[in-house]
Amino acid sequence: MNSPAERVQQTTPKQGRSNRKRTNMAAVAAAAGVSTGTVSNVLNYPERVSEQTTKSVLEAMQRVGFVRNSQAASLVSGRSELVGFVLADLRDSLYGDMVEGALGASADTKIKLLLANALADTERQNDFIRVFQEMHTAGILLSPMSGTAADLERARTVDSPMVLLNYRDESISCCTVLTRNEQHGALAARHLIEQGCTRIAYVAHTYDFQPVSDRWRGVERAVAEHPGVTLSQIDPGGHLFEDGYELGRRLLADPGDRPDGIVAVTDALGNGILEALCDDGSVDVPGEMAVVGCEGDRNVERSRIPLTTANHQGLEMGRQAWLRLQDEIANPDTHVHSTLYIEPSFSARKSSLRR
Repeated sequence: MNSPAERVQQTTPKQGRSNRKRTNMAAVAAAAGVSTGTVSNVLNYPERVSEQTTKSVLEAMQRVGFVRNSQAASLVSGRSELVGFVLADLRDSLYGDMVEGALGASADTKIKLLLANALADTERQNDFIRVFQEMHTAGILLSPMSGTAADLERARTVDSPMVLLNYRDESISCCTVLTRNEQHGALAARHLIEQGCTRIAYVAHTYDFQPVSDRWRGVERAVAEHPGVTLSQIDPGGHLFEDGYELGRRLLADPGDRPDGIVAVTDALGNGILEALCDDGSVDVPGEMAVVGCEGDRNVERSRIPLTTANHQGLEMGRQAWLRLQDEIANPDTHVHSTLYIEPSFSARKSSLRR
């Protein structure tokens, strides 16, 4: 005879299974005393049903445990209450600000945002785009990687509104909201030159990512205006704090070829470099090495050495992108696509101020 423990092991899997069938609209209709067509109207065309009937049906749904299949409902009604937001990399503060801006602008609507983090991977990004299309979302907000024009064009051929954030492609017919990334680089480099830096390094990875290459062009332009200033590129292997910290350690180990001014393409990189320099303590910041970021992370002022940065206005980008998508969803026949450039601002702090 089996022991109690053995009996539990044998019977637990069966006990763990649920034999309940999913409650359907027929059960709701019976509980509410209405037809299944009325239940369908409450779900998909509430304007066709009286307030009292709607209340009765909703109460019946609660009693019988009915859960709406929103994807099927959107196919029936031709409408969806979901918008997909595909972001290049949520580890970067810019994209978190975009999300916050879009959420704030959409707070008073019934539409919900579904977030997808591409983690700087183009294939992953395109998979998320396809998933949102298959879900028949009301629209897509997309802050994409570079080199994906064909995929974006295919996304646009689907009859669903789309807005691009921090990326431009004039061949794609849709609204675009972005900052002037080239100006970010120019502001950062000019500031370092004004502080007396003559050996400037641009610290960035993956130049096929459009904001990275745009900021590089801005740095190049600013340095070209000053013949006595040299410019180099340093690849830290990534754009995160850890990548910046490791680069800082490398710079400390090779003082002979060290720049006196650094433009970090992300604030996370800039903060990582500063942290490594602070931990070592042998290099004066900003006297021997000044560091500037390019994004405006709202946490940079909390660092041991507050980081100078060109601010990207991510909150406003997210807000403006949502407003354009909302207008296209609500007014598909009269909506006019537009491109909005949001000018960066500049915040000079201790990491670069020599004068």
